[in-house]
Amino acid sequence: MNRHGIPDQPLPRRRPLRALLVEDCESDAILITHELKHGGYELVHERVETAEAMAAALKKQAWDIVLSDHNMPHFNSLDAMATLKKHEPNVPFIIVSGAIGEETTVIAVKGGAADYVSKSKLAHLSSAVERALREADQRRALRESEEVFRKLSECSPAGVFLTDAKGSVTYTNPRWRTIFGLASRDDGIREWTQAVHPQDRARVVEQWNSCVREGREYEQEFCLRLADGSPRWVYTRASAMHDEHGKYAGHVGTITDITERKQAEEARAHLVQKLITAQEDECRRVSVELHDQMGQGLTALMLGLNALQAPKAGKGPDARQLQQLQELANDLMSRVHRLAWELRPAALDDLGLASALKRYVEECSQRSGLAVDFHVSGLADQRLQPSIETTFYRVVQEALTNVIKHAQANRVSVLLDYRRDSVLVIVEDNGKGFDVGKVMNSINSSGRLGLLGMQERAALVGAKFNIESTPDAGTTVFLSRTLEA
Repeated sequence: MNRHGIPDQPLPRRRPLRALLVEDCESDAILITHELKHGGYELVHERVETAEAMAAALKKQAWDIVLSDHNMPHFNSLDAMATLKKHEPNVPFIIVSGAIGEETTVIAVKGGAADYVSKSKLAHLSSAVERALREADQRRALRESEEVFRKLSECSPAGVFLTDAKGSVTYTNPRWRTIFGLASRDDGIREWTQAVHPQDRARVVEQWNSCVREGREYEQEFCLRLADGSPRWVYTRASAMHDEHGKYAGHVGTITDITERKQAEEARAHLVQKLITAQEDECRRVSVELHDQMGQGLTALMLGLNALQAPKAGKGPDARQLQQLQELANDLMSRVHRLAWELRPAALDDLGLASALKRYVEECSQRSGLAVDFHVSGLADQRLQPSIETTFYRVVQEALTNVIKHAQANRVSVLLDYRRDSVLVIVEDNGKGFDVGKVMNSINSSGRLGLLGMQERAALVGAKFNIESTPDAGTTVFLSRTLEA
């Protein structure tokens, strides 16, 4: 408590500071230390005035900062800074001297000096020291985070890379260079897009340049062509980096070798294609068998029954039984005909997709009582590859089956649109609709594989398949494919 009866305020805690003074004038050193203590530092210091003494002091203990005079008999601040860089390059260095000239100041700052304080303005020293220490802490934190990043990337199973604002690679980890088939670190610093396979390069470069220009995230799968000519499939994803002003500064990203996955997908697709082809071939065989042999047998049966009808004309039991047999045979013929058509319509092979779909839609409408509109635009007589025609026919077939079974619709529209470079089919109903995401996520557990089958068929012929639906708002199925010139 002071003499006025007011409790004393606790003194602010003094900050410890280990300062190495490179100064040949003891009185100047005293003034410097006094100013630092007055600035709130709890000082531990040592004064040296030769390169040898400075080197010995740096080896003896760690220092927080070095304060150096510029003009000394056999030593100057630039020499002192070079000595510091040799032993402790991360310790901040401040020149505390008389006038040293603008040229020397520029050289010193470019060489790494944190600041210059004139001995005639030592009141600025504490703030200069505080700023230099803060910046040194920031640099230390940055180095530590960079070291963590480097160690993580060095042991990462994925390739890691950094680019500058121009999109050029500035850093790669060992896995990145392995994926690209590069032998050394120097080989990896280059325009990475040159390693992209020619069939993918234009697409990849266009999207990458767009992401660099707009400073946004990049994600893509593509194929590399290694130095030996072998292909390698990769998946890459990169996030855009921005500086404190929000300006795009480059990308940081990863790249993963997905060649095995691609090979497995290709093998699976090949197997599925073989299974579908075998299924279609079997359907065609059974359809022909039903139409030719079973159909011919039933036709012969009908002719025989009709031949018996005249002698048995009348209203007796035999006549009624004969009529029932005729009706049964006629019903069997219709069933066999419809089954053969559903298995593999001859019109699909003979007349093409438009004719086959038109007939199927008409029969589907008659059989189910559902109003189904069918429209064709473009070149209706245009023939497509058999695999494409079969896929489009089966997808429409499955879509209409789903409408009849699940949609509770009273109207369906089917549109087949032939364009110069593409073909599109749309199946739209006014039924109860459904949550597409929920149904697709539950396909495996629910056993409802119709949608998955349509997706698989579409993917095998390079077509795009999409479903849009909302509960109580109907469903629309889209299937499209680009046609080769």
